[in-house]
Amino acid sequence: MSVMQSLPVPCTADQVPDATGIAAFNAAYEAARAAGAVFICIARSGQR
Repeated sequence: MSVMQSLPVPCTADQVPDATGIAAFNAAYEAARAAGAVFICIARSGQR
């Protein structure tokens, strides 16, 4: 019998950091890594 791993609990919107820019992205990534959290990045390229 296999046991399914539970999924991580998603953050609420107020807990999602603004990782605009390289320094902010790196800080958010390192904080998530240090906390053992799942890090997901949504990026956009090109002009807005």
